[in-house]
Amino acid sequence: PRQPRRPVVKRVAAVGADGAVDVRGDNAAASTDSRTWGPVPPDLVVGRVRSRYFPPARSGRVAGEALPRS
Repeated sequence: PRQPRRPVVKRVAAVGADGAVDVRGDNAAASTDSRTWGPVPPDLVVGRVRSRYFPPARSGRVAGEALPRS
């Protein structure tokens, strides 16, 4: 990232067998994410999604597999 200490908000697209996280932004044409940085080490992931607000038809609580804590 251009500013490595600045937190970013991305969605988890995949988690590799080694725990590395593939993160993606909302705008594929203009987002800076794992397509630029490569997989993100799991110890750099500091949050967890609890709800979604967009798109409205899918808004609400998010259920799913939690990332392992490091």
